[in-house]
Amino acid sequence: MKKLLPIVAFVAMFVGTQVFGEPTLKGVRLGEHCTGPKVSPKDFTGRVVVFEYWGVNCGPCISSIPHISELQAKYGRNKLVVIANHAQNASAAQAANVWKKHAVNDSVSVINRGSLPGASVSGIPAAFVFDHQGKLVFKGHPAQMDTAVASAVKKAPGFLTAGMEYTVFKREAKKLGEMRKSLSSTMRKLRKAAEDSNAKGHNEAKYLVGRVNAWTKSQYELISAAPSADPVVTESTISQMKKLFYGDELSKPFVELSSKLKKDKTYQNEKKAIKYLKRIESKYGQYKTTPSGTRTSKVIALSIKRDVRYILKRYPDTNSAKKAQAIADKL
Repeated sequence: MKKLLPIVAFVAMFVGTQVFGEPTLKGVRLGEHCTGPKVSPKDFTGRVVVFEYWGVNCGPCISSIPHISELQAKYGRNKLVVIANHAQNASAAQAANVWKKHAVNDSVSVINRGSLPGASVSGIPAAFVFDHQGKLVFKGHPAQMDTAVASAVKKAPGFLTAGMEYTVFKREAKKLGEMRKSLSSTMRKLRKAAEDSNAKGHNEAKYLVGRVNAWTKSQYELISAAPSADPVVTESTISQMKKLFYGDELSKPFVELSSKLKKDKTYQNEKKAIKYLKRIESKYGQYKTTPSGTRTSKVIALSIKRDVRYILKRYPDTNSAKKAQAIADKL
């Protein structure tokens, strides 16, 4: 019987997925954020978008989670945004817990009870793939969308370079679109042409420099205003910017902020406390899916309470401690 299980699971993945209508990203509802990067319609610019319907009580959906998270990691979020829309009767915390348990990374934007205008879904999992111009290029089971995604990503310019055709700086635009290697030398070359109105490709360079400057500024403002609000986002953003623009003037604000935060006791406490909060949230997700009154639910509840007491004792004034207490109050 054990040998048959993988085959049965594989076959089950393709049963019941039916999609109808011609969906559109215009007017998309992104529901409640569960886990992964937060997303909004403005993030679709220059990117391929995958919108998937899934559920915590759907075996084939759960079987697809590792593949979907690997797909997002493979192409990165510069050209691809994957949205996993939970569509069953469960809370955002439950959906987050199940997703994180099976995902190989935290790169997919998981939401609860969103909707795609024009989409009629009968059976999940069901995925819709849109190219960087918002055109539907695939609808069906997520296990069958790889070719469509690969083709669309290849043609996508990426969010930083969208909005202009490139001839002189086509290679530089490609590097900016992919954002997988250091961009320091690329930025120096673009700035030189952007500052010289007679330079070949001046308008292209000026446009790209402006886009990059605006983006790095928005990223800095996002984390510097309240770095302790989400230390995970703060740390990942600083790390990305230092890597992309190593030795360049664009990395300077992030290097300085990193140095400042290392001496900030409040931030460091938040950074440490959030690790315990994540553990508490995960256990609470398990608690919610366990029949109440059972020995297992009682054991989980006691474990949560112990963790809450610890975080309140070690990091009493943190946002994580407040959130942990709120979870304890629900028990």
